[in-house]
Amino acid sequence: MKRIKRATIILLGVTISLSVLLAACAPTTLEEIPSGPRAWVGAPRDGTEVSPGEIPVLCHAFAQAGVAQVELLVNRVFAGRAANTADPQATYFHADIAFQATQAGVYALQCRTTDQEGASGVSETVTVIVAADVKLILGGTPTLPAEPPATGEPTEGPTSTGVPVATPTTTSLPTDTPTSTPTGTATTPPAPRIASFEVSRQQITTGECVRFEWRVEGSPTEIFFDGEGVTSPDSRESCPGETTTYTLLARGPGGEDTASLVVEVTQPPEDSEGPTIENVSHSPQAAYCSQNDQVQISARVTDPSGIGSAQLYCSLSGGMTQPKEYCGDLSGSGNNWVVTYDPNMLNHCPVSTTPVTVKYWIRAADDSPGGNESEWGPGSFIVNL
Repeated sequence: MKRIKRATIILLGVTISLSVLLAACAPTTLEEIPSGPRAWVGAPRDGTEVSPGEIPVLCHAFAQAGVAQVELLVNRVFAGRAANTADPQATYFHADIAFQATQAGVYALQCRTTDQEGASGVSETVTVIVAADVKLILGGTPTLPAEPPATGEPTEGPTSTGVPVATPTTTSLPTDTPTSTPTGTATTPPAPRIASFEVSRQQITTGECVRFEWRVEGSPTEIFFDGEGVTSPDSRESCPGETTTYTLLARGPGGEDTASLVVEVTQPPEDSEGPTIENVSHSPQAAYCSQNDQVQISARVTDPSGIGSAQLYCSLSGGMTQPKEYCGDLSGSGNNWVVTYDPNMLNHCPVSTTPVTVKYWIRAADDSPGGNESEWGPGSFIVNL
């Protein structure tokens, strides 16, 4: 019995020892490779000096869901795009995308990968120095960077299905360029489009105004109306003194679009007629000099050129006759004109108890260069002693 117990104890110890040994020899878990889209700049190298002009940039892209496109950002601003149209399911893609560097300075370059599901990832920043006396030459087949953007960067290699295989490792670098990798061509956004450009009226006379309205589609970086920087949608009012052509200009990375409108300005027709005198009335119908009565005379006087003057003329009859004479000026408020007739001040009171009849006329001149005149009348009222 003791021998059996001893053998059992020995067997249990051996089993535990083997378990510990197997656990120690088991392979360690490989570091997990990031599943999101990745991007890195292949060329130019960080700190490269180049000459002003067109600068080509090699962008690498990796996405497990398939690379849809890769974009170039210069100083964090979109500068170009290459779409993966050859094999949308490919997990690796690269493209040369160029941008124009017209001025000397330091430019920050980044590549941005977007996968087929819409997710994106941005590379680390690579800077280039644009100088007047240095020229960058990129030739031959693009090579992968000497160092990956981050630890665990996948090594691309073509498989029987054309899909690159990612080998997890903590030290390996991408070493070869896949022979079946689709190539991309950098695309430029289309030029902005002027969707509408309208004016309230295209024919006006001198002194009138018009209103312009417009709307621009796309991605314009600059919009100018008649030389003035504006936005979209927007509007402006203008009062041209002569026939004028107005131009709307929309400019963007892909080009520009323009549209023009002509506003015809004409001079008003020459005024050759005198003012219109109407709605003439007076009150009271009879005035008494002994009571210092006055007669209020009013009229509506209008003319396209404006009213230069309006005057009252009158004549006495009934016991005494006098020629037509000036009896005062009318004063105007808008188109309404009025004058007060005072028989005592004008010495128009009768010399006896016999009343006299006062006839009156209104004579008006417009404000045109020719000073056209017209006359209304007569009207009449009674003046008593």
